[in-house]
Amino acid sequence: MPVYPPDSTGSRAQDAVTVLHLAGPDFGRGREPDTLSRELRGDLVELRNAGAPAPDLLVVSGDLTASGSPRECDQALSFLTAVRSQLELPPQRVMVVPGAQDVNLAACRAYFSTCEADEVAPQPPYWPKWRHYTRLFRDLYHGLDTVFDSDQPWTLFPVPELSTVVAGFNSSIACSHRLEDQYGFVGRDQAAWFAEALRPYEEEGWLRIGVIRHPFTERRRPGDAPRRPRGRCGTPRPSRGSPPPGC
Repeated sequence: MPVYPPDSTGSRAQDAVTVLHLAGPDFGRGREPDTLSRELRGDLVELRNAGAPAPDLLVVSGDLTASGSPRECDQALSFLTAVRSQLELPPQRVMVVPGAQDVNLAACRAYFSTCEADEVAPQPPYWPKWRHYTRLFRDLYHGLDTVFDSDQPWTLFPVPELSTVVAGFNSSIACSHRLEDQYGFVGRDQAAWFAEALRPYEEEGWLRIGVIRHPFTERRRPGDAPRRPRGRCGTPRPSRGSPPPGC
């Protein structure tokens, strides 16, 4: 529950912004939207009975799906719609970002094959890999000017009534069907875009929240140093005998 920033006008509408954070619903690994929403409803009732305030924002930090398939994206949309209804939140109070598992590897592979057939080089960040995630996103924010497209594959979520803005980073920028591309990456263009976009909100004293799927790690670029093979979620694959990392 982040502390609410001081109001430059001298008035205070509220003391805090309450954020419900969900990480990796991961539809496609046996989870069903109805089951997960019921479990979440029970958890919310317990929190409410314990005196917790109602969430002002719902933030989902990537890996909504297991593989970015159409069926999984439909399940994720159904779940998000149900949870939003439970919380009585409008769509603009819901923030989602993609994770590596929301990249459709088959779509990415097909894009590379099309480029090969046309004798052109694939262009990062390989936009077609998010084709089904993009449909989910557009359906979730239907009628709003919330952006996630080929020119801006990341999202800024301003909430004026809360003097709050959420930076929805896309750390699956580098991900593709190729093993060497399966790592978290933001990149200079995205970082510079957010630095510029957030500056007016900082000057106005708004609360600024950043959301990203991958954990922050040592700064590396492909080819900087030998890299251990990485798993589907973009984290290093474990050595034999070691426990698998959590995603």
